[in-house]
Amino acid sequence: MISYILKVILCSVFFFVIYKVLLEKEVLYRYNRAYLLGSLCLSLIIPAITFTQEIPIVELGNSIITDNTIYSTSQRIVEEGATIIIETQGQTLDWITILWLIYAGVTFILLLDFIFKLTKLYGKIRKAQCIPYRQGSQLVLTRDMCTPCSFLNYIFLNQAAYAAGNIDEKVLCHELAHVRQRHSYDNILLELLTVFFWFNPMLMVYKRFIHLNHEYLADKSVLEHHQDIIQYQYLLINMTGNLEKPGIVSQFNFLFTKKRLIMMTKTTSQKKKWLKQLITLPFVLVALFLFSNKTVAYVPTVGDYPLTSVQETTQENRELSPVQEFNSIHAKGIVEKNGQKRYDQALLSPEDIDRMRTLFLSMTTEEQDKLNGVFLRRQAYEENIPPQEEMEAWKDPTQYGIWLDGKRIDNAELNNYQRTDFAHYMKSRLMANAKDYGKYVYHLSLVSKEANQKIAEDETLYFYSHRIDKVKIK
Repeated sequence: MISYILKVILCSVFFFVIYKVLLEKEVLYRYNRAYLLGSLCLSLIIPAITFTQEIPIVELGNSIITDNTIYSTSQRIVEEGATIIIETQGQTLDWITILWLIYAGVTFILLLDFIFKLTKLYGKIRKAQCIPYRQGSQLVLTRDMCTPCSFLNYIFLNQAAYAAGNIDEKVLCHELAHVRQRHSYDNILLELLTVFFWFNPMLMVYKRFIHLNHEYLADKSVLEHHQDIIQYQYLLINMTGNLEKPGIVSQFNFLFTKKRLIMMTKTTSQKKKWLKQLITLPFVLVALFLFSNKTVAYVPTVGDYPLTSVQETTQENRELSPVQEFNSIHAKGIVEKNGQKRYDQALLSPEDIDRMRTLFLSMTTEEQDKLNGVFLRRQAYEENIPPQEEMEAWKDPTQYGIWLDGKRIDNAELNNYQRTDFAHYMKSRLMANAKDYGKYVYHLSLVSKEANQKIAEDETLYFYSHRIDKVKIK
């Protein structure tokens, strides 16, 4: 949860910096509207996207080997056909519960406030005098001393000012532009995002600039009908004030009046418009790379390795090269079940293993690269001592299934150990096709310091069926 929040904020900042550098000062109001709203939504979606890299994993004897790590254990970490995803250690259950309660409480308060604003606004509409206006809009004449503003198809005006003819035609044209371009829908979306994603401080920044862009769009619409820019600019200056306005309406008077005056006289060439729009698009892929999640799924499978079939000993191929002989023996362990190939080391006799070891050690590096298997020493685990709060959470049997040095143990047995008794731990989530799925959520593998020391001192070369790296032991 905390990781998601941080990525949302950073992703929002990333998109906003792109806007400030490339788009803010350009006359690209419609594109900027789509960019600001789209990037705000993408900053919430991208951190929730997860890309999974599948890495083959196979159990051979008392080891499990992947393409980047060897996990030594005599117990199956992954059940037949299962897939696990290695996760980073998260917060304990208690902290997660507290954070969710805080989130739910703040969200509930903000949701009530949003509903209250809407109710209050519609209450004003019901009590006020409504007059049909152009293009399906309505003028709502209120007694409140407020500047003209709009919401959905309603344009709010002071009743006395309207009756006295003090509402300039350009003001009505401005508010009608907000109605026609449906800026209220943007405002409602922003309010709802604030309700549910209030933890993102960038929302307030986006709000200000989206509202400012609304004003640019409305100003442009006014100037298309009324060509006198100077007169319209004076009108804006005269209407600058601090009267109270509802929080989710489109406001005629805005804090960025000076910027609006500047943008009215600014132009951008068509070529520059297209160039700016095209430049911003690749940044979506950059954000996807920077702020999405990457996980590794260890899948027990033979994979797509070139496997040599068993060769018949005939008069023609009796004399095999060391590589051919090694791969020929190796192929005895290939088993096909349900259309999927797997490797079963039990099909190889001790004599087969010894013969392959002898052949392996007699080969050059170039010859070893042609083999379908490899002999390696086991590697000791890097020290990764579990934190105390994690150990407390592991005692819950509904959440964790625990293996210590390759043997299944009861969760309560952790009471007999100190955190410093362990050299390494690895946590993985059971997938739906795992044998024990439903019994517990996480598979936890613990390695004691004694077992890790034995692994470090073991100089035996162990056979692994897959060609997974370039490590050579002579």
